[in-house]
Amino acid sequence: VNGSYTLSIQTGTDGNTITDICGSDIAVGESIALNVSALQPATVTGISKTGCAPQWIDIHFSRPISCASLAADGSDFVINGPQAVQVSVAASTFSGCRSGLTNLVRLNILSPWNTGGNYQLSIVSGSDGNTVTDECGIITPAGQAGSFTITNPISAQFSFIIPPSCNASTIQFSHNGNGGASSWQWDFGASGSSTLQSPVYTFASTGKQTIRLITTNGQCIDTAVQDIIIRDMMKSQFMAPMV
Repeated sequence: VNGSYTLSIQTGTDGNTITDICGSDIAVGESIALNVSALQPATVTGISKTGCAPQWIDIHFSRPISCASLAADGSDFVINGPQAVQVSVAASTFSGCRSGLTNLVRLNILSPWNTGGNYQLSIVSGSDGNTVTDECGIITPAGQAGSFTITNPISAQFSFIIPPSCNASTIQFSHNGNGGASSWQWDFGASGSSTLQSPVYTFASTGKQTIRLITTNGQCIDTAVQDIIIRDMMKSQFMAPMV
């Protein structure tokens, strides 16, 4: 029980108090005041991640927690935010345990990030029937444990329109500007490039053309590549017998 205590010296069953290295007995009644605080459960001290659409997040705890108290399916943790997020405990968490304890839990993100924003991590009672417990067996209570931010994801996938013509060498390309895209780098191969969102480009040669687009919103970046075929011009010719 937490509170204030006093530790006092008295004569024990051996007929004396305590003798120091000089052979002198410590006087009966010598005392020292102690303040005892109740043990506190382990808490989340931070959440770290890498990249714009992280495939995992690391949860840092204030004290070592028991690896045996972690549900491998990740059900001890819930992430709430602009979209639903499914998680599991990474195998590296368990392999990184020392003497059955760890200060870090890595959660694999099983669902793709489609929406940026602020996400909240909560600790709940998982499929194993408990939340998490620390090295002293103290249970961390269920509740919100921290938050983190995901930047709006971006995709460089683009579309194009080939005119219905036998000599269609001028193509309309377009990117929909998803994820707050603010920069476009089009590469049309050896024949040219563009920084427009939706450029119109005329190819100098026919055959297969490889198109690459790199787009960014200032924080996230993505690349898309597609091949198109520029057809040769169709020529109408005929032969007639000489008369």
